[in-house]
Amino acid sequence: MLRIRVLAVSLVIGLSGFIGAAQADDYKWPLCEALPELIAAGGETTPFKSLSERTGLGESMGYRDAPVGLEMESEKRRCFVYVAGSPEGVVGGGQHNYVECITYRSLFGERLQMGEVIPNRAYLGGILGTCEALSGCQYEAPEVNAMGRYSNDVWTDPDTGIQVLAQLEESRSGCKRSNCTPRVSHEVAFIVRAPNPSYVYPDEAFRAMKAKQAAEAEAKALGDE
Repeated sequence: MLRIRVLAVSLVIGLSGFIGAAQADDYKWPLCEALPELIAAGGETTPFKSLSERTGLGESMGYRDAPVGLEMESEKRRCFVYVAGSPEGVVGGGQHNYVECITYRSLFGERLQMGEVIPNRAYLGGILGTCEALSGCQYEAPEVNAMGRYSNDVWTDPDTGIQVLAQLEESRSGCKRSNCTPRVSHEVAFIVRAPNPSYVYPDEAFRAMKAKQAAEAEAKALGDE
Protein backbone atom coordinates (compact mmCIF):
# COMPACT_ATOMS: atom_id res chain seq x y z
CA MET A 1 0.00 0.00 0.00
CA LEU A 2 2.85 2.33 0.89
CA ARG A 3 4.55 1.57 -2.42
CA ILE A 4 1.39 2.50 -4.32
CA ARG A 5 1.18 5.83 -2.50
CA VAL A 6 4.84 6.57 -3.22
CA LEU A 7 4.32 5.82 -6.92
CA ALA A 8 1.24 8.06 -7.01
CA VAL A 9 3.12 10.95 -5.38
CA SER A 10 6.04 10.46 -7.78
CA LEU A 11 3.65 10.55 -10.74
CA VAL A 12 2.07 13.81 -9.55
CA ILE A 13 5.49 15.38 -9.00
CA GLY A 14 6.63 14.17 -12.42
CA LEU A 15 3.58 15.66 -14.15
CA SER A 16 4.02 18.93 -12.26
CA GLY A 17 7.59 19.12 -13.41
CA PHE A 18 6.56 18.43 -17.02
CA ILE A 19 3.88 21.15 -16.93
CA GLY A 20 6.31 23.58 -15.32
CA ALA A 21 8.91 22.88 -18.01
CA ALA A 22 6.31 23.41 -20.74
CA GLN A 23 5.34 26.74 -19.21
CA ALA A 24 8.97 27.73 -18.86
CA ASP A 25 9.60 26.99 -22.52
CA ASP A 26 6.53 29.14 -23.33
CA TYR A 27 5.38 26.75 -26.06
CA LYS A 28 3.19 28.33 -28.73
CA TRP A 29 1.00 26.39 -31.13
CA PRO A 30 1.99 26.98 -34.78
CA LEU A 31 -1.66 27.76 -35.55
CA CYS A 32 -1.47 30.77 -33.22
CA GLU A 33 1.28 32.26 -35.39
CA ALA A 34 -1.07 32.26 -38.41
CA LEU A 35 -3.86 34.16 -36.64
CA PRO A 36 -2.49 37.74 -36.85
CA GLU A 37 -2.29 37.58 -40.67
CA LEU A 38 -5.84 36.23 -40.97
CA ILE A 39 -7.25 38.74 -38.50
CA ALA A 40 -5.48 41.58 -40.33
CA ALA A 41 -6.94 40.33 -43.63
CA GLY A 42 -10.38 40.42 -42.02
CA GLY A 43 -9.88 44.10 -41.24
CA GLU A 44 -9.21 45.12 -44.84
CA THR A 45 -11.64 47.34 -46.76
CA THR A 46 -12.75 44.25 -48.64
CA PRO A 47 -12.14 41.58 -45.98
CA PHE A 48 -9.98 38.58 -47.02
CA LYS A 49 -9.85 39.67 -50.68
CA SER A 50 -6.04 39.59 -50.60
CA LEU A 51 -5.81 35.96 -49.48
CA SER A 52 -6.27 34.19 -52.82
CA GLU A 53 -5.65 34.93 -56.48
CA ARG A 54 -9.28 34.32 -57.42
CA THR A 55 -10.74 36.67 -54.83
CA GLY A 56 -8.03 39.20 -55.67
CA LEU A 57 -9.35 39.23 -59.23
CA GLY A 58 -12.81 40.12 -57.98
CA GLU A 59 -14.37 36.66 -57.65
CA SER A 60 -16.25 35.98 -54.44
CA MET A 61 -14.88 32.46 -53.91
CA GLY A 62 -11.31 31.24 -53.76
CA TYR A 63 -8.80 29.07 -51.86
CA ARG A 64 -5.59 29.45 -49.90
CA ASP A 65 -3.16 27.03 -48.27
CA ALA A 66 -4.06 25.89 -44.78
CA PRO A 67 -2.22 27.58 -41.89
CA VAL A 68 0.84 25.72 -40.64
CA GLY A 69 0.01 23.51 -37.68
CA LEU A 70 -3.68 23.15 -38.50
CA GLU A 71 -4.55 19.46 -38.51
CA MET A 72 -6.57 18.72 -41.62
CA GLU A 73 -7.63 15.39 -43.05
CA SER A 74 -7.74 16.68 -46.62
CA GLU A 75 -4.62 15.85 -48.65
CA LYS A 76 -4.87 19.18 -50.47
CA ARG A 77 -4.86 21.12 -47.17
CA ARG A 78 -6.68 24.11 -48.63
CA CYS A 79 -9.03 26.58 -46.98
CA PHE A 80 -12.08 28.12 -48.60
CA VAL A 81 -12.07 31.92 -48.92
CA TYR A 82 -15.38 33.75 -49.35
CA VAL A 83 -15.61 37.47 -50.03
CA ALA A 84 -19.15 38.69 -49.42
CA GLY A 85 -18.78 42.40 -50.07
CA SER A 86 -17.28 45.78 -49.30
CA PRO A 87 -18.55 49.32 -48.60
CA GLU A 88 -18.49 49.93 -52.36
CA GLY A 89 -20.95 47.15 -53.09
CA VAL A 90 -21.72 43.46 -52.86
CA VAL A 91 -19.31 40.96 -54.40
CA GLY A 92 -20.94 37.71 -53.38
CA GLY A 93 -23.55 38.54 -50.77
CA GLY A 94 -24.11 37.32 -47.26
CA GLN A 95 -23.59 38.58 -43.75
CA HIS A 96 -19.92 37.57 -43.39
CA ASN A 97 -16.67 37.43 -45.30
CA TYR A 98 -14.68 34.43 -44.11
CA VAL A 99 -11.89 31.88 -44.38
CA GLU A 100 -13.00 28.33 -43.55
CA CYS A 101 -10.79 25.28 -43.06
CA ILE A 102 -12.45 21.89 -42.54
CA THR A 103 -10.38 19.98 -39.97
CA TYR A 104 -12.68 16.98 -39.56
CA ARG A 105 -15.48 15.40 -41.59
CA SER A 106 -17.29 12.23 -40.51
CA LEU A 107 -17.19 9.25 -42.84
CA PHE A 108 -20.04 8.65 -45.27
CA GLY A 109 -22.73 6.60 -43.56
CA GLU A 110 -21.09 6.83 -40.14
CA ARG A 111 -23.82 7.25 -37.52
CA LEU A 112 -22.39 9.45 -34.79
CA GLN A 113 -24.06 11.43 -32.04
CA MET A 114 -23.15 15.10 -31.53
CA GLY A 115 -21.42 14.27 -28.25
CA GLU A 116 -19.06 11.83 -29.96
CA VAL A 117 -17.67 14.55 -32.23
CA ILE A 118 -17.41 17.36 -29.66
CA PRO A 119 -13.83 16.32 -28.65
CA ASN A 120 -12.69 17.16 -32.21
CA ARG A 121 -14.02 20.68 -31.81
CA ALA A 122 -12.79 20.97 -28.21
CA TYR A 123 -9.22 20.12 -29.29
CA LEU A 124 -9.21 22.92 -31.86
CA GLY A 125 -10.88 25.31 -29.42
CA GLY A 126 -8.30 24.43 -26.76
CA ILE A 127 -5.47 25.44 -29.09
CA LEU A 128 -7.14 28.73 -30.01
CA GLY A 129 -7.69 29.49 -26.34
CA THR A 130 -3.91 29.75 -25.85
CA CYS A 131 -3.32 32.23 -28.70
CA GLU A 132 -2.14 35.71 -27.72
CA ALA A 133 -3.84 37.19 -30.80
CA LEU A 134 -7.21 36.44 -29.15
CA SER A 135 -6.35 37.75 -25.70
CA GLY A 136 -8.38 40.94 -26.16
CA CYS A 137 -11.41 39.18 -27.61
CA GLN A 138 -14.69 38.32 -25.94
CA TYR A 139 -15.06 34.54 -25.59
CA GLU A 140 -18.35 32.73 -25.99
CA ALA A 141 -18.40 29.19 -24.60
CA PRO A 142 -19.92 26.45 -26.77
CA GLU A 143 -23.57 25.63 -26.39
CA VAL A 144 -25.50 23.24 -28.59
CA ASN A 145 -28.26 25.28 -30.26
CA ALA A 146 -31.93 24.45 -29.89
CA MET A 147 -31.94 22.32 -33.04
CA GLY A 148 -28.82 20.44 -31.92
CA ARG A 149 -26.95 21.39 -35.09
CA TYR A 150 -24.13 23.68 -33.88
CA SER A 151 -21.59 23.75 -31.07
CA ASN A 152 -19.02 26.56 -31.34
CA ASP A 153 -16.14 28.19 -29.51
CA VAL A 154 -16.27 31.87 -30.54
CA TRP A 155 -13.81 34.72 -29.96
CA THR A 156 -15.05 38.18 -31.01
CA ASP A 157 -13.04 41.38 -31.31
CA PRO A 158 -15.35 44.00 -29.72
CA ASP A 159 -13.92 46.81 -31.86
CA THR A 160 -13.98 45.25 -35.34
CA GLY A 161 -16.51 42.43 -35.01
CA ILE A 162 -13.98 39.98 -36.46
CA GLN A 163 -14.55 36.48 -35.09
CA VAL A 164 -12.48 33.31 -34.78
CA LEU A 165 -14.43 30.07 -34.41
CA ALA A 166 -13.91 26.42 -33.70
CA GLN A 167 -17.19 25.22 -35.20
CA LEU A 168 -18.90 21.86 -35.04
CA GLU A 169 -21.84 21.52 -37.42
CA GLU A 170 -24.25 18.64 -37.83
CA SER A 171 -26.22 18.19 -41.06
CA ARG A 172 -28.96 15.75 -41.97
CA SER A 173 -30.02 14.55 -45.40
CA GLY A 174 -33.69 14.89 -46.24
CA CYS A 175 -35.98 11.90 -46.65
CA LYS A 176 -38.86 11.66 -49.11
CA ARG A 177 -39.99 8.21 -47.95
CA SER A 178 -41.69 7.63 -44.59
CA ASN A 179 -39.41 4.70 -43.75
CA CYS A 180 -36.21 6.52 -44.73
CA THR A 181 -33.48 7.09 -42.13
CA PRO A 182 -31.79 10.51 -42.52
CA ARG A 183 -28.03 10.42 -43.02
CA VAL A 184 -26.24 12.44 -40.35
CA SER A 185 -22.81 13.96 -40.96
CA HIS A 186 -20.54 16.20 -38.90
CA GLU A 187 -17.88 18.77 -39.74
CA VAL A 188 -15.41 20.62 -37.55
CA ALA A 189 -14.08 23.86 -39.02
CA PHE A 190 -11.57 26.56 -38.15
CA ILE A 191 -13.11 29.86 -39.26
CA VAL A 192 -12.01 33.49 -39.26
CA ARG A 193 -14.81 35.80 -40.36
CA ALA A 194 -15.55 39.52 -40.59
CA PRO A 195 -18.82 41.44 -41.02
CA ASN A 196 -19.80 42.27 -44.60
CA PRO A 197 -19.86 46.10 -44.62
CA SER A 198 -22.43 46.19 -47.42
CA TYR A 199 -24.81 43.63 -45.92
CA VAL A 200 -28.40 44.73 -45.28
CA TYR A 201 -30.60 42.57 -43.06
CA PRO A 202 -33.65 41.25 -44.95
CA ASP A 203 -36.15 43.03 -42.71
CA GLU A 204 -34.32 46.33 -43.18
CA ALA A 205 -34.24 45.83 -46.94
CA PHE A 206 -37.97 45.05 -46.92
CA ARG A 207 -38.77 48.20 -44.91
CA ALA A 208 -36.63 50.28 -47.27
CA MET A 209 -38.43 48.81 -50.28
CA LYS A 210 -41.86 49.50 -48.76
CA ALA A 211 -40.85 53.07 -47.88
CA LYS A 212 -39.64 53.64 -51.45
CA GLN A 213 -42.86 52.23 -52.89
CA ALA A 214 -44.94 54.45 -50.57
CA ALA A 215 -42.94 57.53 -51.55
CA GLU A 216 -43.33 56.72 -55.25
CA ALA A 217 -47.08 56.18 -54.83
CA GLU A 218 -47.44 59.48 -52.94
CA ALA A 219 -45.45 61.34 -55.60
CA LYS A 220 -47.61 59.82 -58.35
CA ALA A 221 -50.80 60.76 -56.48
CA LEU A 222 -49.64 64.37 -56.13
CA GLY A 223 -48.72 64.45 -59.80
CA ASP A 224 -52.18 63.25 -60.80
CA GLU A 225 -53.92 66.05 -58.88
